[in-house]
Amino acid sequence: MSQKWRVLALIAIMSMVAIGAVAIAIGMLYDTAVDVERQRLAVSAQREARWLESMMRFELEDLRRDRSEAERASLIQFLDAHRRYRVFGATRETVLARRDGDQIAFLMRHGLGTLEANDRLPFDGERAQPMYRALQGLSGTMIGIDHEGIRVVAAYEPVEVLDLGIVAKVDLAEVRAPFVRAGLLAAAISIGLVAVGAWLFVAISRPMIRDLEEHARHLERLVLALRESEERFRYTFEQSAVGVAHVSPDGAFVRVNSRFCEITGYAAEELTRMRAQQLSHPDDLDAAASNVARAVAGEIDTFASERRYLRKDGSVIWVDNTVSLVRDEHGQPRYFIAMVADATDRKRAAVAMKALLDEKDVLLREIHHRVKNNLQVVSSLLNLQALKLEDETLRHVFQESQSRIRAMALIHETLYESDDLSRIELRPYISRVGDSLIGMYGAPADRIRLRVEADRVALTIDDMVPCGLIINELLSNSLKHAFPDERAGEIQIAATASPEGVVRLEVRDNGVGLPNEVDIHNTTTMGMRLVTGLAENQLGGTIEVDRGAGTAFRISFHPSTRSAGRSA
Repeated sequence: MSQKWRVLALIAIMSMVAIGAVAIAIGMLYDTAVDVERQRLAVSAQREARWLESMMRFELEDLRRDRSEAERASLIQFLDAHRRYRVFGATRETVLARRDGDQIAFLMRHGLGTLEANDRLPFDGERAQPMYRALQGLSGTMIGIDHEGIRVVAAYEPVEVLDLGIVAKVDLAEVRAPFVRAGLLAAAISIGLVAVGAWLFVAISRPMIRDLEEHARHLERLVLALRESEERFRYTFEQSAVGVAHVSPDGAFVRVNSRFCEITGYAAEELTRMRAQQLSHPDDLDAAASNVARAVAGEIDTFASERRYLRKDGSVIWVDNTVSLVRDEHGQPRYFIAMVADATDRKRAAVAMKALLDEKDVLLREIHHRVKNNLQVVSSLLNLQALKLEDETLRHVFQESQSRIRAMALIHETLYESDDLSRIELRPYISRVGDSLIGMYGAPADRIRLRVEADRVALTIDDMVPCGLIINELLSNSLKHAFPDERAGEIQIAATASPEGVVRLEVRDNGVGLPNEVDIHNTTTMGMRLVTGLAENQLGGTIEVDRGAGTAFRISFHPSTRSAGRSA
C-alpha cells in the first residue's frame, strides 16, 4: 500500500473514531437534557396543581363558598394568571382539562381557555397521552403524543380536589434542535482536525523514525540511562517522606531508608540484624502473620493495616503500614516492600474526637431530658388548673392539651433513653402513648385492647413531633367516641415503610364508626383540623378515611431527608 493510501486510511479511521465519540457525547448530553427537562416540567406541573388546589381550599375553607362557586372562582383566577404569563421557549405550555364522559374537555391550551371547555378530544384516543394519564389520577413524566399530535416531553399531574388534570409540556423537537446543530458542527470540526492531525503525524513521524534508528546504533547510551534510573530510584528510596523497608519472607530486614530509622528509633545497621516481628506490638502479631501468610499463598498481593510499633526507647507508636509482595520470574516470593507512616498524632486526635462526640451525646441526652421535664411540668400545671375548673367542657380542653404535651414529652423521653439520638422507633413510642391515654381516659385493658404493628419504622424528631401528635389525636378520638356505653373493642395502630421510602400510618378501631356527614377537611373540631393540617402541610402527605367496619385513618408521607425510614 502506498504512503498516500496509508494517509487516507488513517484519516478515515480517525474521522470515524472522532465522529463516533462526538455522537456518543452528544447523545449522552441529549439524554441528560431530556432528563433535566422532565424534572423541570414535573416541578412545574406539581407546582401548578398544588397552587390550584390551594386556591380551591382557600375558597372552600376561608371564604366559606360552596363547592361550585369555589371551583369556578379558582379556575377563573388560574386562567387569568396564565393569560398574563408567557413561558420561555417557543413550544412550552401548560394544559388544563377535565374528563367529560368519554371525552377530554380542555379548559386551557397555549395559556388561553374558558370554563366552557369547548375544545375536546376522545378520552382514550391516540392523542393527548399525558392528559389521559393525569385524568386517571397518575403523576409523572413521559415522552408521548400531545393533544395536537406532536411528540413532546411532558409532565402530568392530577388535581384531585377539582377532578382535573394538568400537563406541562414542550415539543421534543425544541429540546432536540440544539443538539442536532451542535452534532453537525462538531462532526465537521472533528473531521477537519483529524485531517490536519494526520498530516502533521506523517510530517513528524519521519524524523522520529530516523531518531529511533540512531538510538539503535548507540545501545551504550541506553545502558547509561539505566544506571541513571537506578540512581534516581536509590535517591527516591532514601529521601522518601515515609518509612520504606524491604523485608524477606521470613521477616528479616534487607534494606531500610532513613525515615524508617527515624520512626523506629533504630539505626539501619541495627535493623538489618532484626526481624519485623520484633518491632510489632504483641497484640498485633497474629493479625500481621495472617496477612503475610495470605500474601505468600497468593490470596492477596497488598495489604494495609493500622498497627503499633515498639520503638527502641520502649515507647509505643501507631503507624499506617502498607505492604506489597514482590515475586521473582517464577512466581516465588522474593521480598516485601513495607511503607510506614507515623499515625500517632492522628490516632490521638481520633481519640480526642471520640471523647468530644461522647460529650456531645451526653449534652444532647441532657437537653432531651430537661425538655421532657419542662413539658411534664407544663402538663402538671394544666392538670392542676383543670382540677379547679367546674365547667366540664373547659376541663376536657385542658385534658386534651395535657395529652398533646405528654405526647411531645414522650418523644424527648424516648430519645433520652435511646442509643441513637438521631431517630426514634415508632413501635415503643406508640405503645407508651397508648398506655398513657388509656390510663387518662380510664379505659380498662379488658374492655378496649390496643394492638400495635410497627415495622421497625424510625423517624427523626422533625417528623416524629407531627406524627406523634397525629397518633395522640386519633387515639384520643377513638377512646372518647368509638366505644360508647361501655362497649368493648380493639384499636389497631400500624406503621410501615416501603422500599421507596414512603411511610404509611394507619389508626383503626372497630367502634361505632365516623358519621358519613363528617368531612375531615371541613370540620370545626380542633383535633381533626390539627390531624389534617399536620398530615398534609407539615408532613407533606395524604390522609384518607375508611368508614367500613369502624373507622380507619390512613396517612402516607415521605420522611424528611434526615429520617432513617427503616432502622437497621
